Amino acid sequence: MGDSASPTVGFKVDLPTTLGLGALWLLAVLLLALLAARRVPLPRGWGDLGRTVRPAVSAVVTVLLAAVLAGAVSGIVVGLSGNGGAKTVGGVLLGTPNGVSLAVPLGMAVPLTGKADGPLTQFLPSPVNLLLKDGDGRSITLGRLAQLDGRVWLLPVAVALLLLAAGVFTAVRTPRPVRPQGALREAGAVGLRLGLALAVTVPLLLALGAVSVDANLSVFGFSAVGAGLSVSGSLAAGAGLGLVEGVVFGILGALLVRRFADGKRPSRTLRPTAAPATTTAPPATAPPATASAARAQDGPGGASRTGGADPGYGALPTPPPPPVGTGPSANPYAAPVTPPVAPPPPPVNPYSGGPTREPPPPPLPPGR
Repeated sequence: MGDSASPTVGFKVDLPTTLGLGALWLLAVLLLALLAARRVPLPRGWGDLGRTVRPAVSAVVTVLLAAVLAGAVSGIVVGLSGNGGAKTVGGVLLGTPNGVSLAVPLGMAVPLTGKADGPLTQFLPSPVNLLLKDGDGRSITLGRLAQLDGRVWLLPVAVALLLLAAGVFTAVRTPRPVRPQGALREAGAVGLRLGLALAVTVPLLLALGAVSVDANLSVFGFSAVGAGLSVSGSLAAGAGLGLVEGVVFGILGALLVRRFADGKRPSRTLRPTAAPATTTAPPATAPPATASAARAQDGPGGASRTGGADPGYGALPTPPPPPVGTGPSANPYAAPVTPPVAPPPPPVNPYSGGPTREPPPPPLPPGR
C-alpha cells in the first residue's frame, strides 16, 4: 500500500459573531465592575444605585470570589500532595470557576440535570460521576449525592455560611437611614436587596456553568466515539430560591450587624457642620465735627442746628479731631495710648557762678 493517511484538524471562526459577543461580554464585565467597586464614583444621576444596588452586588461578588479562591487553593493543595499531580492542578485552575458556578446553586438546593456517557464521565467530580455513570439523564440533587457520599452535606453548610456572609456585607455596606427605623424594617430592606441580587445572580451562574460536550474522537489510544457530557440547571428554580434565600440571609445578616457592629455602617448623608463663630465689630462712631464744619452747617444768625451758640471771633480754636481709626472709639478692646510727657527742665543752681537761669514758666493749659 503506497497510500498513507495523515490526520488533519481544522477549525473555523465566525468573526462578526465573535466580535459582537466579545463586545457585549466586555460591557457586561465593565458594568459589573462599576456596580461592585464601592470606591469608584458613579456617573451623574446614578446616586440611588450607590445606596441600594451597589452594597448587595459588591457583597455577592465578594463571597463568590472568596469561594473560587478557596476551591482553587484546595485543589492545588490536593494536586501538590500527590493525588493527581500536575494534571489535577491544571484541571483545578481551568475548571474551578465553572465548578463553583454549579456548586453554589446546588448547595442552595437548586436541582441540576446531568448526563454523561463514555470516557467523558471521568472529568466530572466525585460523586457526580458515580451518579451519571450509566449514561442516562438524571436529576442531580443533594439527597441523591448524599446517598453516594455523606460528605456532600458539607456543601449546603458552606453555601449557607457564604450567604450569611453576603448578608452581613450587604448590611455593613448599606448606608444608614437618615431617620431612625425599626430593626425589622431596616433588616427587611437589606434582605430584599440581597434577595433581588441573588435572584439575578443564581440564574446567571447556572447559565455560565452549564456544560455541553459531544465528542467523536479516537486518537493516541484515547477513544471517545459517541461520548457526551451535559450538566445544566433550572433557571426558574434558581431565581426563586435565590430570592427567598437572599431575603432570609439578608435579614439575618442585618440583625447581626445591628446587634454587634452597628457603629461601622456608613451614614447616608453627612450632618451639616456648625458655621464658625464670627466676631461682629462694633459700629465705628463718627468723628466729632470741627468748628468750621459746625459753622458750615449753621443756619443764619450764627445759631447751630444742634442748639449750641456760635463761638464767633475771638474765641480759641477748637483742637482738631483725632484721625479716623486712632480715637478711643476705634477699637474698644485696645489699650489706651498715653501721650508722651515732656522731660522736666534741668535744676537751677544759683551758687554755680554762672548766670542765673530762671525756670521757664509752666505751659498754659489749652483753651486759655
